Amino acid sequence: MLAEALGYGYLLAYVICLLCWPGEAYPASSSYRDLDICNHWDGRRHFLELGSPAGEVHARNVTTTAYRSSPLVFKNDAVAGDVWYQCSLELVTCAECVIRVAFTYANFSKSCGNTGGKSSMCPCEHIQFSEPPYDSTISGQEFCGDGKVFRSKTRTLQLKFFYRASNAHVFSLQYFSERKI
Repeated sequence: MLAEALGYGYLLAYVICLLCWPGEAYPASSSYRDLDICNHWDGRRHFLELGSPAGEVHARNVTTTAYRSSPLVFKNDAVAGDVWYQCSLELVTCAECVIRVAFTYANFSKSCGNTGGKSSMCPCEHIQFSEPPYDSTISGQEFCGDGKVFRSKTRTLQLKFFYRASNAHVFSLQYFSERKI
C-alpha cells in the first residue's frame, strides 16, 4: 500500500514538473513558421508541406558575437583582416513541389567600415540562394537589395546569410511551397 502511494506521488511530481517546465526550448514565436536564421534555426533544416500557410524567415538582432554564427575568413580577405559571419537555413518541401521566396523587408547596408573583400555589390551583408547540387549558376547567387522574388527549381532551397557587423533587422522574407508546373 505504501509503495503504491509512493509510486503515485512520484508520478504526480513528474507530471507537475512537465507542466511547469519553461517552454524556452524553441524560440518564442507564434509558430514554427517564423524562423530566425541566425539564432535557433541556424544550420537547421525546415520541412514545408504543400498548402500550408506562408512562413517567415528573418535576420533580427544579428551580432558578431552570436553563439550560432560561424566566422569565415576567405583567402583573399586574410590580408585585410576581413571576417564574415554566416548563418544558414535549409528549406525542404515535397518531391513534386518547389519553394517560392519573396522579400517583405530589406535593410542591407551598402557601406560599412571595411569595404575590401568578398563583394563590391554587397559589401556588408548579403543572402545567397542555392539548390545543391542542382544548378551551379544559381548556387552562390548574391542578393542584397529589395523586391526579390525567387522560385526554386527543386524541392530543396538553402539560404545562407553573410554579414560583417551587428544589425537590428537586416531582412524578412516569406516562403511557401507550391506544386511544380
